[in-house]
Amino acid sequence: MSRSPLRIIKLGGSLLDRHDLVERFERWLSRQTPAKNVVVPGGGPLVDSLRQLCAEQQTDEVTAHRLALRAMSVTARLTAAMTSAPLVAVHPADLMSSWASDETDLVVLDTSPSVCPEETGQAAPQRTCDLPQSWQSTGDSIAAWVAREASASELVLLKSALPPHPDWHGAAAAGYVDEHFPRIVRQVAAARCVNLRDDTFLEWRPAETANAETATAQSATIGFANRSDGA
Repeated sequence: MSRSPLRIIKLGGSLLDRHDLVERFERWLSRQTPAKNVVVPGGGPLVDSLRQLCAEQQTDEVTAHRLALRAMSVTARLTAAMTSAPLVAVHPADLMSSWASDETDLVVLDTSPSVCPEETGQAAPQRTCDLPQSWQSTGDSIAAWVAREASASELVLLKSALPPHPDWHGAAAAGYVDEHFPRIVRQVAAARCVNLRDDTFLEWRPAETANAETATAQSATIGFANRSDGA
């Protein structure tokens, strides 16, 4: 039996204020190709408030990063409760092997134990996370790290808007994704953004990906046109 595609979905924390979030999410998901779906919720207003508080108190970035992960654990539990999806806390590399049941194609991942295992009491974790322990890597980079470690087919960022630039570096410079994201997303099979606030769920892909897809389509068309009738 072939392995089902694995899709990592970063649920932007800015969407948590929508009363119809679950309905919108389910409607968007119903339009996607079949896959095993793993939701990584962002920290939203909890992390925003924490970031401001840490800045005011001049908290060191490692401590602030670990506190932010705790906040993401809270939003992960909230998302699991809202969607009635199972909450899991495994290392991303174990996602497919630990999938509890074929009856569900959606789980919510609490990333805190795998991104910062020492916070959960693991004195000598077997696998470590190579993300910067600072504000350079926030929820978007964590979701990309999950996608890389899990060998996911794609990463989807569900957000409140689309990037104002045609590539990830421009998106990071504009504050749309964090500073580290353009580096780690290069190690992910595919990535796209979706405006979940838009009723038509407008999508965005980085320019290099869009250009590559266009070139592939054109190449296929030319190849078909050049085939003989007997091909």
